[in-house]
Amino acid sequence: MKKMIIAATVLAAVPVVLAVFMPNWYLGDKQNAVEDIVEVVEPSHNEKDKDAVSAA
Repeated sequence: MKKMIIAATVLAAVPVVLAVFMPNWYLGDKQNAVEDIVEVVEPSHNEKDKDAVSAA
């Protein structure tokens, strides 16, 4: 039981230690950090039904 507690403590400490060494990346003051997003238009239900019928 003692070995399991030591192993669990060591494994739980690894992410905490790694988090200390993570760089502090600054994304900027903008609300959305991603730019140049292309809007994707999905087909309507009728177009999906036509494709399903033509494929069958």
